[in-house]
Amino acid sequence: MRPSLNWHPLLLITSFALAIAFALGGWALGRWRSREHTEAAKLSPARQSSQAHLPLPVEAKDTQKSIATPNPEGSILLEPSRATLRGAVARSLTAGEDALVGWSSSQDSAAWQFRAPKPGFYSAELTYATTDAAAEAELELRVDDRKRLCSLRASGGLEQFITDKYPVAVSSSSVHQLTIQSHSDLPGQWLVLRSVRLIPTKPDKSAMPP
Repeated sequence: MRPSLNWHPLLLITSFALAIAFALGGWALGRWRSREHTEAAKLSPARQSSQAHLPLPVEAKDTQKSIATPNPEGSILLEPSRATLRGAVARSLTAGEDALVGWSSSQDSAAWQFRAPKPGFYSAELTYATTDAAAEAELELRVDDRKRLCSLRASGGLEQFITDKYPVAVSSSSVHQLTIQSHSDLPGQWLVLRSVRLIPTKPDKSAMPP
């Protein structure tokens, strides 16, 4: 009769070896995860710093256009940054200042919201620069549904700015919209619009009866 093997010590040894193997595996996995977490923490501030310096698009910086209001003298400045643009018109730095460029067709326009303190007449001052090809070109200027054509002059170059005045009427003391739209289809860059300013027109007392 063959002697029976005593399996009890073998099972104990095998269980002990498996326990040691699992323990070593868990320890190695824990160290790897700890190292990965530490390296990610070191890289995180640098990544956040680089993302903080990414430039934002112009429209993302100013998605909601504010309403222009009068200054203490009553004039209202309509700046390029406040304009809602349509067509090919875009903001650009020209001669170191913000301006509107890209006027190429009758589909191009810029619109501003402004608050008038009272109804009456205003002088719309357009500060702009044009090429010689833009002589006698026209812009359409609308205050709400009232429109007029503004004849432009050649300024001598797109960095030579001039200012012209055009009378407009405001019907009430509330929020209105002023829109400037190209009325001439000229190829290439021919117009740079720097600003529009509405100045209240003082009544001519000499024309009033005594």
